Amino acid sequence: MAKLSVFSFAVAILIAPAAYSQLATCTLATPPPPLVTARGESELVEDVLLTCVSTAPSQSISINVQVALNTNLTSRITNTATLAMEPLLSIDDPDPGVPNTSNGFPYFGQVLGTPGILAGAAGSGNVYQGTQAASNAVRFLGVPYVTGGTRVFRITNLRANVALLGINPVNADVGINTDIAIEITNPEITVANGAGAFKFTSGPIAGAVGLELSFAELFPAAFKKRIENMTGGPLTLKHQDVPGTVYCTESGFTPGYESLTSGVPGLADTGVRLLAVLKSIPAGITTLTVPNQVTSLAGSLVARRVFPPFGADFSEGTVTTATGSSTATVSAVQTAELLYDVTAAAPYLGENGCSTLDTFNIGVFPSLPMSMSSTVVIGYLAPIDTVGIASATAPEPRFEP
Repeated sequence: MAKLSVFSFAVAILIAPAAYSQLATCTLATPPPPLVTARGESELVEDVLLTCVSTAPSQSISINVQVALNTNLTSRITNTATLAMEPLLSIDDPDPGVPNTSNGFPYFGQVLGTPGILAGAAGSGNVYQGTQAASNAVRFLGVPYVTGGTRVFRITNLRANVALLGINPVNADVGINTDIAIEITNPEITVANGAGAFKFTSGPIAGAVGLELSFAELFPAAFKKRIENMTGGPLTLKHQDVPGTVYCTESGFTPGYESLTSGVPGLADTGVRLLAVLKSIPAGITTLTVPNQVTSLAGSLVARRVFPPFGADFSEGTVTTATGSSTATVSAVQTAELLYDVTAAAPYLGENGCSTLDTFNIGVFPSLPMSMSSTVVIGYLAPIDTVGIASATAPEPRFEP
């Protein structure tokens, strides 16, 4: 049986009983949900795509849309005063930099709208920013909707604390509130499935003195770069602003009206980082020689060394573009930390490494030709953070230790 999705916000909304003779029917798309890291605390999940068909006469109204997950919603808070968040709702999939028709009205590119302004009026747009509704929910208030035809609403940049669920589905429940009856035929869908992300091993290097550290994916797309890149290099940033495109990066939808600066909706802070912590390094070894770049076995990704200081959560440091090798200092208590950031291999643009299982093998050589068999090595995905709720400052991505 179809479910009528009506919920209350922390605002007064008057519903006119007579208006319920009008009707819109909406359906959620159900593409195969992606696998995401089970220990991830800010994992991007599938877009929520809502197609609404209205039998009502053509008129411009306002609707309120809410998406609630079965775990904490950890999308970045972009304004701590208003609780604006990075999730965005777009209308009729507007492409960047070209004329679009959204809600039946012309717009150029992607235009951020002011909530509560009807379609076509000054201040309306085709993209709307959400605000935090609860620890697990985001809402979009005052979104314009022109009835009398078919409209497509896409909600992007939903990040979930999958670590609270582990190897289980991430579900989203969608509701719409307005002064006409809107029926959502399938209001709850699965938007991701948690899975083990990688296997870490270490052992002696054949024919040499040292250790080989291996980070191997357990599903394609476990190791993702920060964002699509320009052809000039692996650390330059390119907008991800074509609605519905699967970019397979740690960044989500970065709208064309925003410059790519830290903290803007959709933009991740780093790619997946590979962290190796070495303990019980033999006495007398003061440095380790390690590669600045390691190409994945499939050849489409490169792990680039991050130079300290790393910060407490391993989200800081300097990502090098240098080739060759460099040294890592062994501490007075015979420990060392090695950190690498996953980036694209040349030619950079479009290289994402998400079509096949991939592995990074990192060679570690001691400053003295001594066996390192007593060394204990633990591998992690980083940044490591214990913030399991939405935050304005916690890194994206982030993982449980």
